[in-house]
Amino acid sequence: MRYCFDMMRSHDAYQVAVIGAGPMGSFAAERLARAGIRVLLLEKDPVPGTSTVCGGGMHIEVPRYVSLPDHVLERQLRACRLVLDGKARDWRFANTQYVTIKRSELDRYMAERAVKAGASLRTGALVKEVRPSDGVLVYEETESGALREAAAEVFIFADGPNSLAFRTIPGLKQAKSVRWVGVEYDLACRPEEFDALEIVLDRRRLPFGYYWAFPKSDHVNVGLIRWAAADGPPLRGQLDDFISSRDDLRGRAVLRKLGGVIPAITVSRFQWQNCLVVGDAAGMLNPLTGGGYICGFLSARLAAQTCVEAFEGGRLVPGRLRRYGRRVRCTHHFWVVRCLSAMLEAIGVLDRRFRWPLYPAVFDAYFRFMHFLLLRVARPLSSGS
Repeated sequence: MRYCFDMMRSHDAYQVAVIGAGPMGSFAAERLARAGIRVLLLEKDPVPGTSTVCGGGMHIEVPRYVSLPDHVLERQLRACRLVLDGKARDWRFANTQYVTIKRSELDRYMAERAVKAGASLRTGALVKEVRPSDGVLVYEETESGALREAAAEVFIFADGPNSLAFRTIPGLKQAKSVRWVGVEYDLACRPEEFDALEIVLDRRRLPFGYYWAFPKSDHVNVGLIRWAAADGPPLRGQLDDFISSRDDLRGRAVLRKLGGVIPAITVSRFQWQNCLVVGDAAGMLNPLTGGGYICGFLSARLAAQTCVEAFEGGRLVPGRLRRYGRRVRCTHHFWVVRCLSAMLEAIGVLDRRFRWPLYPAVFDAYFRFMHFLLLRVARPLSSGS
């Protein structure tokens, strides 16, 4: 659809427009602005992070990668717990290994950091159309409903799994069945009640997915994700049943309920002409767990680096933008994502045809492998029901 009616034109001209002021979009905008690029950052919400869905648990390397200050972190944790069919395995660490964040605060902080670096932020700006060949995008001011145009030479799509990029870039594909669907609740609690990042696998109740409980400063975030193509009861009812089965969760006040989708495979192309795709929009996340921070931030950094090089000398050299896709494909993160995506598709086929609940066992093995071989800081301290 081409928006050409009652248009209010903006005479602003930017070198790069970033669509989506989530962490990845703001991170890219910040790096561009610090390099002297004129960058416009557009966000549909009135405040970045208002409608974001995320459990908010991550390894300590994520805040280190993007230099997050302690005040942005909700909890710093020295324990994690994996429960498989009622049997728990706990890890205790000498130092912080996991942190939790409140995504709304992270999004707001990252956007503010981009603005301080020199990016122009427009909130309440829902991008409706991008016309790459014209160097124009159209956005709606959500408060007034007015349509406006902004000019840019390069467009970075950082607008999540249902990205506008799929309607803009010819041939861009991301299988809708190769994704997760999830729901989460924030439950009221005192900070001292929960001290570990917890993941729960249950072959009978949730054969292709997992539950989680992530402690925050004034609540615990509890949720589940399930393979989109897997059969099962309604997600909210399934999460309600899980909460009801837990003495430490049952009866707590529900502060917030959210739901969303998470891609589990990368897009068919990362760059086309003057368009680049990053983060969840590009499927750059760990498909086994649904965690997207490290892969997403990496893609945002590479996109920003490529744009800076493309504008060396003050004018855009379009051919240099092709470096972005090559750079992403040269990272081990990309190949890990592709291999895990293929494995998940195979597990999905076996689950549908033979009802083999392989996912919990694979996740359990992966989680133990990560702690034993990669962290090398602790061993399981307990095992039992």
